[in-house]
Amino acid sequence: MSTKTYLFLVEGVDDEVFYEKLIVKLVNARVCELDELPDTIGNLLKRRRDVRLFRVDSVFIAIVNCGGYDNVKRYLRELLKYEELIECIRQGLSNIIVSADKDKKPLESIPGVVDSVKPEIGFRVVRNKDYLEIILQDSITLTINLVEQGIDHGVKALEDHIEEVAKQVESTIAKAIDEVEKVLGRKLNSKQRVGVYEAIIVSNKGVPSLISYIIDKTREDELEKKLSKQIRVVKAIVEK
Repeated sequence: MSTKTYLFLVEGVDDEVFYEKLIVKLVNARVCELDELPDTIGNLLKRRRDVRLFRVDSVFIAIVNCGGYDNVKRYLRELLKYEELIECIRQGLSNIIVSADKDKKPLESIPGVVDSVKPEIGFRVVRNKDYLEIILQDSITLTINLVEQGIDHGVKALEDHIEEVAKQVESTIAKAIDEVEKVLGRKLNSKQRVGVYEAIIVSNKGVPSLISYIIDKTREDELEKKLSKQIRVVKAIVEK
């Protein structure tokens, strides 16, 4: 049976847990081993220690924690220059999904990364609003999807989305934060609010623990209201 593989390139552990929880909750994915992948794709990902792999029927979803946005760009450059990239695509590598905070401007910087290796590799690029089509020899195509985290009136980062979900799950804490802001005479930003939720809800066990808790506690229809962009990307994987 032929399979498809999707690679998520994320900045850090918060993003890794965020997408892991969404993938498991929304599409009933199971954790699997790299040995289940087609050989060439498996060999590519075995070079890294920071890969989480999931499977839904004939679809593999790999989350690669790159350890910072500069490393996201560096790894994407390595992937595009990988000597067996075309064979990976033939074996089912379909999309590379780059998820990064809005303040890093991935919609601008990722096309720049692609352009920087284009002369060396010799592929064509078709640009769209939030994805790129990389066309290699024999019209073999790889899609790079771009997902920006954060909102313009927030901190333009993942915390904007975490806070939106957390305040719905724990409305009492949200009201308490409102009262604290009145006493302080100023608004807290979403990173500061997430710190409060994390301290109270999961007893300072870290933002990844908070993410796990709030996604587990939130119904799918409510998640879709708060995380429509990310959920659209996740669901599109298994609907293709």
